[in-house]
Amino acid sequence: MKKIMLCCGFMLALPAAVTAELPAIQVLKQPYVQSSMLLLIAKPEQYYNRNISLRGYFKGGLLYLSAEHARYGEYAIDIYDDSEGAALTYGDCNNHWVEVQGYYFSGFNKDRNAPEGRLIPDLVTIQSNYTACWQRTEPFTDFQL
Repeated sequence: MKKIMLCCGFMLALPAAVTAELPAIQVLKQPYVQSSMLLLIAKPEQYYNRNISLRGYFKGGLLYLSAEHARYGEYAIDIYDDSEGAALTYGDCNNHWVEVQGYYFSGFNKDRNAPEGRLIPDLVTIQSNYTACWQRTEPFTDFQL
């Protein structure tokens, strides 16, 4: 009888231990809406304040439509890197085709006097081998355009 109780007690304690190790993600209750770079560039207001998933070429903190566009600095989405030491911008994700899952924040750029969106990433995955090259481990807390 003691063995059965010990086994059941361990089984009840196990989910709590597993849950505690999962990283905090920006907005867990909202699903990620699949988008494309072209749609986001053309109509960003449709994605403001939503979780989105999108693919592109990542270079220097920007997500580009293609590697060719990265070479010329055209057609890019700004990725907000709040990681320590800019680990996302200069880490393993740089100069790779990636999929980014994150929250598309709507803000107002005072210098340009216009609304502006910025992607706050939760997870970045390299497309060639489907490995995560960066993942948020702390909840997002502060943002300034």
